[in-house]
Amino acid sequence: NIPIKELDMVSVAKAAGYTDSTYKYQVKFPSPDQILGNRGRIRLSLSATALQGISRAFDFYESNPYFCMEQRTSAYLLSISAGDLLREFKYQPPNKDSYDFANIEKLFLDEMSEFQYADGSFGLWKEKYGRSGYPYLTAYVLETMQLARDRNLRTNNTVIAPALRY
Repeated sequence: NIPIKELDMVSVAKAAGYTDSTYKYQVKFPSPDQILGNRGRIRLSLSATALQGISRAFDFYESNPYFCMEQRTSAYLLSISAGDLLREFKYQPPNKDSYDFANIEKLFLDEMSEFQYADGSFGLWKEKYGRSGYPYLTAYVLETMQLARDRNLRTNNTVIAPALRY
């Protein structure tokens, strides 16, 4: 028998807005008979800025410092979408083993050919396991490269053509 853990239901209500006087938002709470014993909680965050808690999004990479191609791609995608925020708020990596978003372009673009197989696909690791990489990862890398290109950012053109042929 394989034990299967059933995940608890999660209900989330979020509101964001700007006001210079009052702001009202109604949250409907479940009735007491719908709440599992000792499983419910309420967390409320108020902030004078929309960037409250943003460092937690970036600190995620501290707990996942594997530097595989999938994570490098995700970190580069995050830097594309939030790079200005990182620079403006002078984000620093939590420790020396974490992703340094100031250098993620180099970590992603300059080393990505080491993850590419002869058939153009991308694998998770620099060490090649098998004859081919992963279709989903190759598509993810290409999509991220296209987003960078759309924003006039540097790309690694030597890996794009083989990946497209794959």
